[in-house]
Amino acid sequence: MPVKILRARLKDAYSISKLECDCYKIKWHPYALWVWTRATKLWWPLKAVDRGKIIGGTLALPTKDPRMIYIDTLFVHKNYRRSGIAKRLVDRIMKDTHATRIQADVAIRPPVEASLTLFKKLGFRKLKTMKNYYRENRDYTLFELRRNKFRNRKEKIVRSRN
Repeated sequence: MPVKILRARLKDAYSISKLECDCYKIKWHPYALWVWTRATKLWWPLKAVDRGKIIGGTLALPTKDPRMIYIDTLFVHKNYRRSGIAKRLVDRIMKDTHATRIQADVAIRPPVEASLTLFKKLGFRKLKTMKNYYRENRDYTLFELRRNKFRNRKEKIVRSRN
């Protein structure tokens, strides 16, 4: 049975908040539940589901620019990584929001080094890095993904000629 990408609902808030904290190797806190509870009503929360179990998720928020979306979090259970689920989550955000630009940030710490590779693999480009942004001896890196229908069409034409 293939993995499904679905909109997260209120009943998913606890499970998805626990999984997010597990993926980022941080202690679960009721604030995580509060965020996901609000997210199901206000923003674009998505979940990846395999055989009824939530195995990944993402939360996208609107920005002042209606063509741009901000990814607050993107995570996949360790047993399901490197199988294209994160890409499917990002693609679904683009489709659902009709955004042509997505921004995402990565607060780099040892367990999340793979996030840099993931965002680059998904086509994001690095915008800037701020040293010790959270005053926790870790850097904050902002990434952006731009998708333009015309540029993508040109890329497909060039690839098909080669």
